[in-house]
Amino acid sequence: LECDITPRTSSDLHMHSKKLNEIRNWLLRLTPRGILLLTGPSGSGKTESVRVLCDELKIGLSEWIEPDHENEEESLGEFLHSVSPVRNGIRMVRHLPHSFYGDLPRLHCLIRSIPSASVIFNLSATPSSWHLSPARILPTQFCNELWITQITTNPFAPTYLLKALRNSIGDSFNCRDSELKEIAKVADGDLRKALIILDLYRRFGKANAFNKAGSSISLFHTIGRICYAKRAEKTDTSWRTIEELLPNKKLRRPQPDFDVNALIDESPHDSQKLISFVFDHIPRFTSFSTLHNIFDAISFADSTLHVWDRRQIFDQYAMQTVVRSSLYYNYSHKKEQWSKYAFGCPLNDQLTKEMRKLEPHNEVHMCWRKEYYTETVPMMARMGVLPPSMEYFSKPLGSGAWKEGMERYSTGGFEAMKKTKVEEEEEHVEYNIEETDESDTDSF
Repeated sequence: LECDITPRTSSDLHMHSKKLNEIRNWLLRLTPRGILLLTGPSGSGKTESVRVLCDELKIGLSEWIEPDHENEEESLGEFLHSVSPVRNGIRMVRHLPHSFYGDLPRLHCLIRSIPSASVIFNLSATPSSWHLSPARILPTQFCNELWITQITTNPFAPTYLLKALRNSIGDSFNCRDSELKEIAKVADGDLRKALIILDLYRRFGKANAFNKAGSSISLFHTIGRICYAKRAEKTDTSWRTIEELLPNKKLRRPQPDFDVNALIDESPHDSQKLISFVFDHIPRFTSFSTLHNIFDAISFADSTLHVWDRRQIFDQYAMQTVVRSSLYYNYSHKKEQWSKYAFGCPLNDQLTKEMRKLEPHNEVHMCWRKEYYTETVPMMARMGVLPPSMEYFSKPLGSGAWKEGMERYSTGGFEAMKKTKVEEEEEHVEYNIEETDESDTDSF
């Protein structure tokens, strides 16, 4: 299925237009273009975008393929130092030899020795493994030293993913829109994974397709399980035994209705992303001490992730710390009426009501300043947002209409002005506005 729907033109690509233009602008550079580091999650359309754009722009593209019976390092070195068979051609590397991941200085030495040419390093970002991350293989300092252009693609948005799935099935396969949305949800921004699930669904049915695709849960589902953790109705004997060891009863917590270790294992994201989402969640805790304890655990977990040599161990430890501390402190012994959890979002309706109360005051909050009549009101009249009660003050100063309006305002106020205005509109009365000089404005 994936081969059948390979994009032929740039209009068939479902990548964001901004990222697509960045790649196109780099391809349109004068040769030699230099080195491009194209990174992004798997299935974000990096390779197909380069292939389609090179085909449209009539640019030759050569890709390095791992040899079966040769040394991979020597083969890659010969590929990078060879002369392109096509004029103004581009060489693209999608995979690096495994030996380079453990010996980065050798890889950096090879890249420094590349002559003036156009090379694209197309590397997929793996959030769950720092060892395979492009940020470790080609760090920012190294890229700045060699003037390497960096472009990072994003996962497909659900709308783009649904559009791609609808175009792929066409009229040959009957699939409901709700099922396509479910496939897009499971794929989590990975177009390649979505197409594989769709192909499995067409061959083996819905149940087998989702079982074969994996049982990982989405990020927002994970955050919801942490922030709004449900407690089990009956606690296990082992849980009660451990809780009874705590000297203070206030430190005891009911048992969650899920296994914390299983939740962490099923989450497809790394601890850094999970920590950022928990931190950005809008909390309304029961006390400042609770908020302090949560943020203290997040800060401690974040500090451990900077030890890159031991990140795989600390990554698991950081995720355990954030999840378990949130479950522990995110609990209130006093059951409130509005919610049974300590998390909550601000009341938007209440804020909107308060802002509406202030709108009448905002219309005349500057009436005591002369700049309101000479600058603000005329500009509001041109913009079409002038309050009806202030329309007379938008006339040029010194004109007969403006003077007459001022007299009506001084005698009857805004209500008299509006009543007179309605009568004049019914009688189709118009004023001849005379030009005034700047001396009239200054006299005001």
